[in-house]
Amino acid sequence: MAHFLSPRHASDFMFQSALCPYDPILYPLHRLLGAGHLAAAWTAWVLKGAAEKRELQMPEFQRLNMGMAIFALTALGVHAIHWDMLRPAAALTAATVAGITAAAPAFYYSRTSGHGLAAGRIAEGIFRDLGSLMRVRGLKSAAYSALSVGILGAGTAYVIAPQESLHNVLPYARGPEAVMLWRSLGAALLMLPTWTYNLKEAADVGVLYKPQFLDLNMGLAMAGLFHLVVLTPWWLHGYSGPLMPYVLGTWATAFAVGTWGGLAHRPAPV
Repeated sequence: MAHFLSPRHASDFMFQSALCPYDPILYPLHRLLGAGHLAAAWTAWVLKGAAEKRELQMPEFQRLNMGMAIFALTALGVHAIHWDMLRPAAALTAATVAGITAAAPAFYYSRTSGHGLAAGRIAEGIFRDLGSLMRVRGLKSAAYSALSVGILGAGTAYVIAPQESLHNVLPYARGPEAVMLWRSLGAALLMLPTWTYNLKEAADVGVLYKPQFLDLNMGLAMAGLFHLVVLTPWWLHGYSGPLMPYVLGTWATAFAVGTWGGLAHRPAPV
């Protein structure tokens, strides 16, 4: 929440360079990262409900556990790359939180997957899910499938090519702090395709009314809204790059589809 509500204090806590004049362009990056952390907390909430009902063996919850682990491990990697920029307390806090966030979902995934953490079987499942994105059944299914591809591509670009992708969205955001925040946002985005893929599968079989999918739709709508609220003013004032309209379009779609999917209801008995 600190990233979203108080970006200046978050920067002061995180970065060794906090004694230098604060760059206001970091505000949207902190707030977007805060939205990403809220999405992780929302995923944990959904998984908590599944654990209480002893449903973690269901495929949708296995995917969510895997998504949480991928987010946390990628975030650890980002912090390792940029460790020299961080204050010791921030580095220790980030490593501890990310380590716990990776370990708990990975443990429960290994207990429920039937194959532990075998890399080959995990990769096989990921490629199978990616292939099924091309098989859509209706407008909602197509929208969730498109969001899965778009958000996965964005997250990958933010992590692997942060300077290029950041320059094409927020060209005035420069410097190592901006790059690290952008990469950290990419780590959070890599978790969200597990939401949209689960929702696509639920839309295919007409079960979007189930509580776990209603929760994921609500989270998707809120993630879209947060991004729109943070980024739209920069676009309207001309401080954005050539990819900003596509980014806004993706998150507007997420907000619209999440809201639409959240209105699903159980079919009336015949």
